[in-house]
Amino acid sequence: MEKEKKPIGRPRKYKPGQHPNSLKAIEKHAFKKGDERINHNGSNVNKKPKPSLEDVLNHVGHERCQKDGVLGITKYEAFARQLWKDAIAGKSPAVKELAERLFGKSPDFVNINIKERPKFKEGSSPENYVNTILHGNKPGDKAEA
Repeated sequence: MEKEKKPIGRPRKYKPGQHPNSLKAIEKHAFKKGDERINHNGSNVNKKPKPSLEDVLNHVGHERCQKDGVLGITKYEAFARQLWKDAIAGKSPAVKELAERLFGKSPDFVNINIKERPKFKEGSSPENYVNTILHGNKPGDKAEA
């Protein structure tokens, strides 16, 4: 009597060539050229674009609110009123913000184009030289003493 050979390992769930990861199955279910169901770059066609921060702030800023008993002013107006109050009270961040909004930022620059080393007269100092320049005079115009 011959013994039946038992299969080695687990029994197969799928017939040969029908496994979902087989090349035949992948080719069968792959998208065809020109198929409209393809999701390019992971983007969803039906999604609305997210609003920018500027759009959200403008929307919120134009909402009406009540500030100091004044009804119906926008949040922008309430912000401006509070900024003025803080500046008048002497709060330095509010003063700085208000001044920059009204008059613009002051330029911060340093001229580092040095062409030649300054020559000091006998008995003169670098401090006198710098003070002469800061007062709008050229070092050769006035005596630096």
